[in-house]
Amino acid sequence: MPTTKRVYLRFPFRRLIVVPLLSLCMTGISLGQAPALLTDDSGNIMDIIRDYGKDRSSAAASLKRPVEQPTSSAASPEAEQKNYHFQIAASLYERKFDKLEQAAREARIGKARFQGGVWKLWEFYDAVGTPYMRRKASEEDWRAYFVSVKKWISAYPESATPQVALATGYVNYAWKARGHGYSETVDDRSWDLFAERIAQAKSTLMQASLLKEKCPYWYEAMQDIAISEGWDKSQAKDLLEQAIAFEPGYYHYYREYWRGRRSGGVRPGGIQPRWRPGRPVPLLRDC
Repeated sequence: MPTTKRVYLRFPFRRLIVVPLLSLCMTGISLGQAPALLTDDSGNIMDIIRDYGKDRSSAAASLKRPVEQPTSSAASPEAEQKNYHFQIAASLYERKFDKLEQAAREARIGKARFQGGVWKLWEFYDAVGTPYMRRKASEEDWRAYFVSVKKWISAYPESATPQVALATGYVNYAWKARGHGYSETVDDRSWDLFAERIAQAKSTLMQASLLKEKCPYWYEAMQDIAISEGWDKSQAKDLLEQAIAFEPGYYHYYREYWRGRRSGGVRPGGIQPRWRPGRPVPLLRDC
């Protein structure tokens, strides 16, 4: 029999604790006119996910190279990772798009990792997915952030990197509106903003899928969408399998999948993040 409890959806501004490599197998957002949306009609999004990795010519060089082993450093693993994060965030803040493109390309093709196993590609997008001030960012900071990322897209229209960064930014901006408390603490306006911004993130990823250049992090960004929208178990698992097929060594896919399962965002039948007080959400034991 199902049990009932409140679901706690955590705020995804997350700092990853350095751990050994796992062996686990707008619409407008009041920040200016948003681009035209690609809409997700029924199973269209799953078709896009399945097609994303088919044309892997642009990723061929990446797929032929083994994962670089973490290099030793005089600095602690945490300090090395934080320093890299700071440099990437500063490059976006200063609009040094050439440096961002180079760093993303090196992280993607070289498959470099920090001591402990964290991929540099993961840290890169964690750095460019929010304003420089992160949790302390004001609405003005967010406006400036989106302006910068859109300028980056304009400067490199064929690059997947700024498109995926923009989608990640929309997801984080959505969770800023929602907050990280229980559902009963979220008002209707916040839920509406959350849904609008997640839809914008999803549309941005769909647009990015049309580019020739492909990026492993595209799948992880889509996993964030799955968690936020409460995709059902079969869809979430299909997404995970497609991601693994594209980049088997990127262990963060597994982490995101189980994060969704633990948060209640991915369950049999799906749990939508719009549930309200007085409407208990059943959590099924057979995950």
